[in-house]
Amino acid sequence: MPDNQITKIATNVAIVEAQSELLALDGRAQEEVDRAVPANTRRAYEFELACFTSWCARHGVRPMPAEPRVLRGYLQELSERGRAPEDVPKGRPKGALGYSALMRALAAICCSHQQSGHPSPWKHPDIEGVRDKFARILGKAPRKQKLAIEAVGEGLLFRVCDLISDDVRGVRDRAMILVGWSGGGRRRSEIVAARVEDFTEIEEGIRWSI
Repeated sequence: MPDNQITKIATNVAIVEAQSELLALDGRAQEEVDRAVPANTRRAYEFELACFTSWCARHGVRPMPAEPRVLRGYLQELSERGRAPEDVPKGRPKGALGYSALMRALAAICCSHQQSGHPSPWKHPDIEGVRDKFARILGKAPRKQKLAIEAVGEGLLFRVCDLISDDVRGVRDRAMILVGWSGGGRRRSEIVAARVEDFTEIEEGIRWSI
């Protein structure tokens, strides 16, 4: 066999091995990500996704990638009537959903989109509009934040922050504490996964988007 053919075969074998190694690395990375998500959060997201998938099947629309108008209609129905019995994999529907439950359903759907390689609809203008509407009408987020302020107290919060060092890790830790305190009841996994690009300045202050 000519040397050039041997070299070509060796190169192809090396490429296949490198690709296999890359797939293995990606698989292990995904396993680490899955383990980082609390079991309760994972089960809640799986439940929400199952309900949404069933709802989409009944209405003849695709669950992924979901069109913003479809997702907006789904959230509207949940806010008015709650889940249909046929969409709930187990248990019974509990009536119209409040603000926190609606945001959990939306977060689960957005997370599933990201994991499947689709853009998250969280920041789509139609979805941002419906989120703002629910926050105003249902008024859950402001009350949660007020309760957190009363329970913790600014004085205690600032004293804790003052004890943290000023190095890079300290700045990170201080930011996580302040974000968690003012985040309106965010889950620990959401706080840990937060990135700078998730925060945008608005007239009322800062908006945190998943």
